[in-house]
Amino acid sequence: MRKDTYRIGDGTFAFSPAVFDSLLGHGAKGAARMRELAGAMHVSISSIKDWRRGTHAPSDFEKVEDIACWAHIDVADLLIESGDRTMDEKLTENQLDVLCVLWNQAYDFLDLCEETDHFVWPTTDLRCVPDSILHDIKVNPEDDKSRPPWEVGTEDLFLQTLDVYLRACRRATPYVGESDIFVRLLGLCDIMTETAFGEGDGKWLPDPDMIFDPHEDGYVSPMEAAELKCRKLLDEIRDDLLALRPTAGK
Repeated sequence: MRKDTYRIGDGTFAFSPAVFDSLLGHGAKGAARMRELAGAMHVSISSIKDWRRGTHAPSDFEKVEDIACWAHIDVADLLIESGDRTMDEKLTENQLDVLCVLWNQAYDFLDLCEETDHFVWPTTDLRCVPDSILHDIKVNPEDDKSRPPWEVGTEDLFLQTLDVYLRACRRATPYVGESDIFVRLLGLCDIMTETAFGEGDGKWLPDPDMIFDPHEDGYVSPMEAAELKCRKLLDEIRDDLLALRPTAGK
């Protein structure tokens, strides 16, 4: 069981980073909402980021109630009932299958990151988008009409792809939301969005200069560094999933 839990009546509950993340959103709007909530609760932006990635949870139940009040939702929507059955060592085969599907989606996203030169170009050729992602991408009809039909705005592609992944995570929350592996898979979104939008006004940061500017030996562009960090994370999660398979449900 995660250490940040709340005892309510006869039950023990944990904070849901997936629901919290969906409330905030991403891009400029998400950055603005983080600042607004941090100000309303008198906490740091870093705390808000920790809560949305699942690294930590609000220190007491009253803070969860404050978030619910700010978001105009029921506090129960921010909670997941916890118990030993949802600890990683107790995961069933079906739960592991759910986590593997999320792992595959995350892996495809990182492949997309690599194929697009880490999202540095203004537009992306849809023909380089992995098939597993392509069917979820929609070209905005209000986009530049001069673009060929096989191109999409790269920032829009990034946000759409992450949104698909986050929706998959939200659907998985009732099944694996208490799993440490799930929280780590969810954290991938935070790594990428922090790098793509920074901590300021939420402005899209990837730029071709990240590739072509002269750098010191060994320098890696921020988006490439984020991708490498996420690949390392997925490697660790893959090993954990493989290790859990022989004992699933026991």
